[in-house]
Amino acid sequence: MVSTAVGILLRALCGLFTYCIALFGHFDASLQQLRCDC
Repeated sequence: MVSTAVGILLRALCGLFTYCIALFGHFDASLQQLRCDC
């Protein structure tokens, strides 16, 4: 039961980490596009 909870928590953290990286990458790309336009 404890290992299952830890597995779910790890999976949630991994998903959140991946989401943050994707979001940051998208934000960084849009910033570079703005810089190019200016």
